[in-house]
Amino acid sequence: MTNRILVLLVLLAVSCRQEPPVEATTKPVSPGKEPAEKPEDGAVIHSVRRIMDKGPSALYVDGNTLYVGSKGCIYSMDISNPIQPVKKGTVSFNGSVRQLSVCNGTLVASARETGVWVFDVNDPSNMSLLSRFDGIELSTGIDMAGDCIIVGERQTGVEFVDARNLSDPQHIRVLKTPESQTVFYQDGYVYSGEWGEGLVTVFDARNLSDIKQIATARLKGFGDGLWVSGNRLYASTGHHHRNDAPKTQDGDGHGVEIWDVSNPENPVFISRTEFDIFYKSGADWWLVRPSGDGKTLFCGDVYNGLYVVDITDEKNPEIIYHWEPLDNTATNKKNAVSSVALADGAVYVTVGGEGLYVMESARAKASPRNRGTAPANLDARYNYTTPSGSHFDTWVPSRRGAVKSAAPYGDALFVGCGDAGLYTVKRIDGKLTTVASLDIPFAGGVAIEGDKLYVARGHQGLGVYRIGDDLSLTEITLLKKELSPSNEVNQFSYWVSVPNDKYVVNASRNGGYQFLAVGGTNASPAYTYKNQYSLNLNYNRYISEKTSTEGLLAYATRSGLVWINLGSTSSVPTPVVYDGIKNSLTEGATLYKDNQFLLTRSNTLRLVAPGGSTILQTSAAQDGFTGIPRWESGDNVLICNFVNRFVSKVNTASFASPTLLFKEETIGYPEPGLFWNGKCVVPCGYQGLLVEK
Repeated sequence: MTNRILVLLVLLAVSCRQEPPVEATTKPVSPGKEPAEKPEDGAVIHSVRRIMDKGPSALYVDGNTLYVGSKGCIYSMDISNPIQPVKKGTVSFNGSVRQLSVCNGTLVASARETGVWVFDVNDPSNMSLLSRFDGIELSTGIDMAGDCIIVGERQTGVEFVDARNLSDPQHIRVLKTPESQTVFYQDGYVYSGEWGEGLVTVFDARNLSDIKQIATARLKGFGDGLWVSGNRLYASTGHHHRNDAPKTQDGDGHGVEIWDVSNPENPVFISRTEFDIFYKSGADWWLVRPSGDGKTLFCGDVYNGLYVVDITDEKNPEIIYHWEPLDNTATNKKNAVSSVALADGAVYVTVGGEGLYVMESARAKASPRNRGTAPANLDARYNYTTPSGSHFDTWVPSRRGAVKSAAPYGDALFVGCGDAGLYTVKRIDGKLTTVASLDIPFAGGVAIEGDKLYVARGHQGLGVYRIGDDLSLTEITLLKKELSPSNEVNQFSYWVSVPNDKYVVNASRNGGYQFLAVGGTNASPAYTYKNQYSLNLNYNRYISEKTSTEGLLAYATRSGLVWINLGSTSSVPTPVVYDGIKNSLTEGATLYKDNQFLLTRSNTLRLVAPGGSTILQTSAAQDGFTGIPRWESGDNVLICNFVNRFVSKVNTASFASPTLLFKEETIGYPEPGLFWNGKCVVPCGYQGLLVEK
């Protein structure tokens, strides 16, 4: 049995960390705010009961089983009597569920920051965790057809995964789209809800060796949740109007649209139903579930609640019911609907901060999935070949894996290759060559301090190794509880940094950055959890890799520039935020010359002093100056743009007017780079490790 499977099986011994489902006899709770006027027959919603306390976030009905995804746990519930669900089983894992899909006894869960989790649910009362697959970015949308897993990976697009071996899923290909939040497979075609652009992207995925984008449908709001039933596409939208619906005010883009996809290459708009205008950022869950009665849509609209839409006349839909979650009076904030599922006579709704509700409704009918023909040619593997005219030589691991990081040690590089494990690479006779490998289930970020190598090992935790004179590795310790002593779900390591000799910084991509103070001796180091902090979506890219001489660490976010003091292990690192200096999710910070920090912003380079709240100098703007910057010495800066897939090398001898030495588009997605013997090194996903010639 491989290390990967052994480690995953250990997780099954961990009990679920959420409140268990309450008994089905729980007293009814207030059904929230309902419209003053209801249909005369009262047949839309008869009753509303909460059957599980706060925690659940995603739902999926498969036959007589309701699957409930929560933080760190999957529940199964018997719904033979749909309005009286009975708990059957639970299984634990390190993640917070975004979406679920079930196909032929396999459940796949997208957990955004921690990737895709695969479970055997052939016996819902005895579910088991089979594997974790590390998605390219934030694994948000999820679906499965036959033995193919399809993942919506936000800015990186739609990823296709071979899951014939459920214990070891393998990447097939990713296709770039604007911002995939939800994916849905139907009879050879994949539909992707694109958030910011307000689109549905349609792929012909009948043959996985020749996946093609064939169409887009332009929605009138931000795109998200989808469902395809027969020849109809139902698409939820949120936030603001898009495309041919001019924005009148914030929050005017809520609604649901119906499209005819009889010909997937030419989606035809039928109608749109507008929901109440409402704008609040912080939760992005817009979804639609068509009832099996063929005349009703149940729509989750985040803070707006649940809308029931009559589509008997699909050209003139009518809202017939509206249910809002309870107001959180303690925080004066609305709670958000995050998922909806249907069974005969029952609607299941999860609400953040409240829990799982069951609503009795005569209009709710199960709508079993008929995925049609599954994709063919699962042996397909897209070849991310670096063009011959590139500025870089390329190395790829022997196993299929995405190169996520590298750390130099003398004439060698330690390379984290995601699901392919850890490799040691040298340039021998001018060729990048593998000299050793470590067979571990996952290797994300890598960092070196002295003779210690830190390896982010995903759900296993953070590995610490001693580097021998011959580059051999001896494990010193495996940090897991130390990453988040009070929350097992956050005991996940995706990326690691050693910004000075006092701290190790771990990024779970689930709970932000964890700061571990380094103590003990070099021979026997000790690590103490000090703080956890994050703003916005973290990914793994937005903090500088090194502190200033005072111990200040720059953290570039969309909410402002954050300074974190890592100068002393005797105090908890305290963040200070300056909201006048903001970055986008493609930009970052690096320690630069003269103990200053260099930031990128809107195709300019900017300098700021440690702890500073104002920009000292801004360069002239030039295409190619936006990305995550890295500097080591001298005048050259390396910039890697993950979202737009390019790498730039810039000479900053004249900071006011820097020189773009080259800008090269990449096939893979470039993570933050580094310098090795004066040459640029770029971890570039499935394209491999790029080393400047």
